[in-house]
Amino acid sequence: MNKAIIYPQAMNRKNFFLFFLLQWLFWAALKVLLFNYQIFANPGTQQIVFWILTAVIAAFVIRRFGPISFFEMGLVVIFWTAASLLLDLIVASKFTGLGLFSVQAFWDSYGIMIATVFLFHKKRHVYIRHKMQAAKHHADVLAAAQANGQPQMPEVKRP
Repeated sequence: MNKAIIYPQAMNRKNFFLFFLLQWLFWAALKVLLFNYQIFANPGTQQIVFWILTAVIAAFVIRRFGPISFFEMGLVVIFWTAASLLLDLIVASKFTGLGLFSVQAFWDSYGIMIATVFLFHKKRHVYIRHKMQAAKHHADVLAAAQANGQPQMPEVKRP
């Protein structure tokens, strides 16, 4: 491996729980708002809006983790699903009632959240491959410049 490749910082516990809490708070507010009140005249439109907002929130939060592996993505999905269900049972059901768990759109939103996390997380292997290709490209350009007798570019140090 090329030592010039900068590996991304791994996901840490602080970000893991902080982002989960933020994601759950927004998601719970959506559930209380959209399952407890009839905002749109058409219930189907209300469910579609809920699913779209669920996907947007999940994509926004998972991108904040930075590049993560598929294993870490699986941990995020398992933890977020289990903890969200538990917190929905404890907190959100106080506002919406236990009938929330009998609504198909509620369960579909978990599938949408899982699919969104899978599709939109920053893949660690892609990040590393891009860095390797960039390092190889720069090395090839430098070697070609030296072969043509061009002076080597001075290295710029950034603060």
